[in-house]
Amino acid sequence: MQSPEHKVQHLDQLRVALIAQKQFLKSLEDRVSLINESLQKTDGDAEALIELDQMLSSIEDRASLLSSEDLSDWSATDIQNIYEAESQNVSSATRHLEFSSWTQFCTDSMAYCEESRLDVTLPYDALLSEADLQDIKEDVYQAQFRWDKWDYIFVGFAGVVAATIDCLVVGIPQDITSGRYEGQNGSDLTSWLKKFKLPENLQKWLELNSKAPFDQTGGSNHRIDTPGHDPIFGFIFGVLDICRGTSTTWKGGSAGSEANQRFPGEALTVALIKQLLHLMSDAFTTKGLPVPFASVFRLLNAGQFTRSNGKTATISDIALWMYHHGYDLRHFLTMSTVPASIEVILRAYIMIRQYVEGEDHKFLLAGNPKYRSMLLSAHAIACATNAGKIYLYAGNPLAINYAEWLACLRYFMPSIKYWLFDKRRLRLEHFEKIADREWDRVLQSSEGLLRASIQRHHKNVALGMQ
Repeated sequence: MQSPEHKVQHLDQLRVALIAQKQFLKSLEDRVSLINESLQKTDGDAEALIELDQMLSSIEDRASLLSSEDLSDWSATDIQNIYEAESQNVSSATRHLEFSSWTQFCTDSMAYCEESRLDVTLPYDALLSEADLQDIKEDVYQAQFRWDKWDYIFVGFAGVVAATIDCLVVGIPQDITSGRYEGQNGSDLTSWLKKFKLPENLQKWLELNSKAPFDQTGGSNHRIDTPGHDPIFGFIFGVLDICRGTSTTWKGGSAGSEANQRFPGEALTVALIKQLLHLMSDAFTTKGLPVPFASVFRLLNAGQFTRSNGKTATISDIALWMYHHGYDLRHFLTMSTVPASIEVILRAYIMIRQYVEGEDHKFLLAGNPKYRSMLLSAHAIACATNAGKIYLYAGNPLAINYAEWLACLRYFMPSIKYWLFDKRRLRLEHFEKIADREWDRVLQSSEGLLRASIQRHHKNVALGMQ
């Protein structure tokens, strides 16, 4: 058992600790009592409120741990000096908050919370109004579609590269030696592609084993007049003609179909194989295959365009004239280098940027409104340049970059749908996601970042430890 002298000594030490605790609590009460008397107004900065709450909680948690031994090596002057030093550090780190001292800022914040009946223990998002939250959500939504300077640079760069290729590489299919456009030179790339021929034995084998009813219409125009020779529509109308033993023609603004007794009809699988072999047999001949959907233009017997001989021509007539002057599938491949350059440049830029920025979500380019608008803008630049190219070629329709206009249309139609129908729906869906679990996760992450920043830049002071 302890002697009475030891008990008295222990009680004296306990009394000292209790007096120290009382002094700390009284100091806190005195500071709070000054709120309604001396403070004017505050900015109510959310980050400072969280730090204030952490400081108060730390003091309250450690107050019960104080003992006489903890305070034996400390004087009031030492504690005041540490407090002033830490206050100076905090003041220099938070100078952008525009207050004279950390003590003043804390008391100003407490006064504001008292006057506004705000609970300082709430997370800072509770201090935001519904209008503030809506503005934040709107800004987050718009940020994912907002272009920065690099987006503009690469869109412009892709458009300029495509325009350069269109003017220097694509040109027109072949040299013009007479008429209104005499002296215009054809594309070297198209001329090189037209030199490719299939081996003679393979060419004969394809012609022998891929006979089709739509190939029996006769005349030099039969390939552009029959949708069966279309590189795209051929796998629809050409296959149907082979299956039914018919020949479908589109020309001069009218469409027709007639049976061919020499072709009784084939099964669907056989028809698909014959259609593919037939297109291969025609692709490397002198006339070649027409460009995709060229047969559709043969149905458009509209428009009045003046030709060099003074006569007028319709869209159907111009399409036929262009095919006779080398505007075929091989020149379509040459024209495709223009949209291909845009796709390669922008898709590579977007993929590299996503990798550098650490975005690990699935790469969805065509379905993203921002990326689609970037591609549309670059293709629009190329199309505008192509319009200027047609003007420089004295209005020669052979200068039209059909592949580039198709590519521009491919992005323009989904963009119209987005602007008219999907824009509002996608915004609402985005807000609904933020309003639930995702919005809570954003708040938790931001609070975690704030706590980590405080722990990193501000030292903790423990009384009684050196």
